[in-house]
Amino acid sequence: PTTPHADTAFAHAHSPAANGRDDERAHAGSRVRVTLNEVNLRRGPGVVFTTVGRVRGGSSLQVLAWNDDAENPWYLVLT
Repeated sequence: PTTPHADTAFAHAHSPAANGRDDERAHAGSRVRVTLNEVNLRRGPGVVFTTVGRVRGGSSLQVLAWNDDAENPWYLVLT
């Protein structure tokens, strides 16, 4: 797997929707808001990858890419 640039990280999403609606999924260039208390940022798209930081609830992140997997969604975000 490719290691993201130093100012990017992967965040797991519990829902693929950027704003809570299933018909409006996040895409490159959109923003997502963290709705949990805290979300881990990882080196790659999976829990086997090293945690490189955390984001607090209420934070907004710019989406660079999304894996388009409704069952296991991961965003590549600008940090």
